[in-house]
Amino acid sequence: MKAVVVVFALLVVIGCALASHGKDKTDRCHGQKDGTRYVDTKDCHKYIECSGGKEKSKSCSPSENFDAVSLKCKKKSSATCFSASEPDPTPEEPTPSCNTAFSADCTQYWSCETGEPALKGCLEGYFYYEPLHSCLPGDVQNCELYTLGSV
Repeated sequence: MKAVVVVFALLVVIGCALASHGKDKTDRCHGQKDGTRYVDTKDCHKYIECSGGKEKSKSCSPSENFDAVSLKCKKKSSATCFSASEPDPTPEEPTPSCNTAFSADCTQYWSCETGEPALKGCLEGYFYYEPLHSCLPGDVQNCELYTLGSV
């Protein structure tokens, strides 16, 4: 059961990183509660904490890393580190947040990149996961994320 939780948490972290690709970094904390934490994908020792709708870079103590599963500082030996090898995306104009799933087919979604709704499709084997506004790998027949036991 613990492995399923870890896999799901890592999928959420990856999905968040993918969902924020192309957006200004400050979007993460806009409208979030103070104290909300995010993984710093460049440094396992650091994390991002929201304060007043703004991002604040924080560091764990020298003997700790930021754990991507619990979103807390833990001993380096027990922390699950997440780091992305992608370079920072270039800031783009913000896009309307109207991406929603197409009700008749979860492998498609409505995108409003140009201000007008356009039906788009996910890659084969992926479905549109509404909570993260992203296409993620999963069971496209049942529109569900993979779990450890189903892979």
